[in-house]
Amino acid sequence: MDPHVDAVIASFAAAQHGVVARRQLRAAGIRADAVARRVTSGRLVEVTPRVLRVAGAPADSHARVMAATLDAGPRAVVSHHSAAALWGLAGFRLEPVHVTARRHRVDNGPSVAVVHEPRRLPDSHLTAVDGI
Repeated sequence: MDPHVDAVIASFAAAQHGVVARRQLRAAGIRADAVARRVTSGRLVEVTPRVLRVAGAPADSHARVMAATLDAGPRAVVSHHSAAALWGLAGFRLEPVHVTARRHRVDNGPSVAVVHEPRRLPDSHLTAVDGI
């Protein structure tokens, strides 16, 4: 297997709680067959049809939230009670994961998150917590 492909996957996974979107790998020039070989060999685990987890990476709550956010599309962010929980506010739970997507993806299948689609979501209203 190509070490460059593994390095690209590792780079994304290190910044995203062990998960990576297939679209990110495509954009980085990784071919679908290279990804498929890693899924078949068990080096990558399919979380959703659109999101993969590096084998051995923890499937903890942050990984699930990141996977749900990536699954909802490139412009999705954690929102609602999930965002409050991520910020550590008492009385809120991360799951089920709620995300807001400026424009929800249109490809195959439903999302693993509850997806909200606002009319407007300015960048000034966005922030990151724990890389999510």
